Amino acid sequence: MSREFRAISIVVALVAIAVVVISHRHHPDRIPSFAQVQVLVARKTIQKGTSGDVIRSDPALYSVVAVQPTQAANGAIVDPATLIGKVAARNIARGQQITSADFDPSNAPSLGPPYERALVVPSPKQIGGQIAAGSHVDVLVTKGGKLRELERDMQVLNVSGSGVAVRATPRQAGKLIHVMQHQRLALRR
Repeated sequence: MSREFRAISIVVALVAIAVVVISHRHHPDRIPSFAQVQVLVARKTIQKGTSGDVIRSDPALYSVVAVQPTQAANGAIVDPATLIGKVAARNIARGQQITSADFDPSNAPSLGPPYERALVVPSPKQIGGQIAAGSHVDVLVTKGGKLRELERDMQVLNVSGSGVAVRATPRQAGKLIHVMQHQRLALRR
């Protein structure tokens, strides 16, 4: 009988060890790193009223951060495309996860056809009056001491501390991005 008792005791101990190991592996605090989710986090304060189109197209405003699912805020934005056609309803603090509750539908003009995009012109010189969302501007560059027109009648989507967002086709965006790498642009109202 003592042999049977010993054998049963060993089996029970092994089962108990297996239960502890399995339950520890599946504990919520031990979610494997591959189960992380990517969320958007503000790199700097995003002001109330900033267009989601501008935020989406300006990587200086947000970063993508991997977090455990339990650490993701309720309604956390995981895809920048979600911001299209929205506007920040409140200030979003630096380091804060960007959530759907931070945005309202935008009354500003949307991008229109899918091939158009928002292009942020960082800190442009403004000529001819105050530029605001809905304005139409000409894009200028100084060449040989004179202002030269690069593009005409571009619609302004938003104006923020980081720059002016204009509606652009892929051709316009490529041309302006190339020029902006070497020179500061001016916008004429």
